[in-house]
Formats: sequence, structure tokens, C-alpha cells
Amino acid sequence: MKKLTQHAVVTLLLFLTHISHARGEAPVVVELFTSQGCHSCPRADKFLGELSTSPNIIAIACHVTYWNYLGWRDTLSTPFCDRRQESYAHTFNLRSAYTPQMIINGRYQAVGSQRSTIHRMLDIANTQNTLIPLGLQLSGKTLIVDLSALNNKQKADIYLLGIGNKHDIDIRRGENGGRTLTYHKPLIQHKRLGRWPNIGATPSHETDTHSQVDQWVVLAQDRKRGFLVGAGSF
Repeated sequence: MKKLTQHAVVTLLLFLTHISHARGEAPVVVELFTSQGCHSCPRADKFLGELSTSPNIIAIACHVTYWNYLGWRDTLSTPFCDRRQESYAHTFNLRSAYTPQMIINGRYQAVGSQRSTIHRMLDIANTQNTLIPLGLQLSGKTLIVDLSALNNKQKADIYLLGIGNKHDIDIRRGENGGRTLTYHKPLIQHKRLGRWPNIGATPSHETDTHSQVDQWVVLAQDRKRGFLVGAGSF
């Protein structure tokens, strides 16, 4: 075995330190399904921004496309969010998807502007402590994911999400026409890395240094039951 160089040792220590920190406290994932064309969504959008300041909360604003026909095309919308929300609608046995919808750890859902209900769900999620912390490390352009904490018997889809910073959008048409609204933690990139445990413990992804990604998030989602089993962010 070759001896590690000083640089390699430092890099390894930094990586292990980050992984250890990421696993120190169980994360809570808050997904908000929203739209710039939804008149009842701005209060939920603001609420998500407030929740995102909590150190153990991973906040994700998933902008759907199905309100784009109302006269304003959501500049952050993606069909991925439509498909993801439809999957949750099946999980929760809902008749249809709706906005604003907030989902906690893939296990609880409520109208995203109902603060008291959301806070009760967050209290439950924090008490149950169900999510396994997953590690992320960026080395140059390569994002390395650490899934080794997952149970090998767990069957899960692994998603890598790129989250943007705060966006101030001038909305010129539609139900929110004439307003300038602020959107927090919008999903701007997404990739399904594969299935656990088939993809191995440390899959990687080559990132684009010119992208507007402010935060990377990895989610492990139970393939059969739909709830999240693990999460991490960098």
C-alpha cells in the first residue's frame, strides 16, 4: 500500500469531518409544491424561507407546471415536480395534487400556509428522528455521495437535487400579476442517481461550475412506500 501524501491526508480528513458533521443530527426534509401562478402560494413560499433557516431542515421548493396555462409561465417550474407530486398524491391517497402543498419527510402533508399544522408535523418528525443522515462532499467538480449509513436491505431510489438561492421574480401576468415575489430554495437541477443498494455506497456526479446551484441535496426514497429514509445536503 502506498503512503498517502500530505494533501491526500488533509483531503481525506476534510471529507470524513464533513461526513461526521452531516450525520450529527437527523435532518428533516420539507418539500413545498408551489407555483408563481398560484394566488394562494405566496404565504407558503414565505413560510418555507423562514423554515429554511433552521439548521436541521432541508428546504426544497418544487415549482409545478400545471398552473402555467393561467397566463404566466412559472420561470422555475419543471415537469419533474409534477411527477414527484403525483407520486406523493398516490402515497397519501389524495384525489389530486394541489398547491401550496408542504410535505415533511415524505410522511406528512398539509396545506403549505397552515403554519400551526406544519409546526406540529415538524415536532413529530423531530421526535421520531426517522431520516438517516447521508453525506455529501464536493471535490473540485465532482460531488461524492456517501450512502454507507443505509441498510443494505432497504430498497430506495437515490435523487440528487440542486437547490438555488433566493429568487425575486417580477410576475407580469396571471393570478399574481403585478407583484414581485420572493422564492426560497427553488429546485433548479435534478438527477436520479440510481437504486440503492445497486449503485454502491459512494456514487459521484460531475457538477457544472457555472450553474446557479447554491446547495446540493441527496434524498433516499423508499421505492415501495414512498417516504424518505435518508437525506443530506452540502
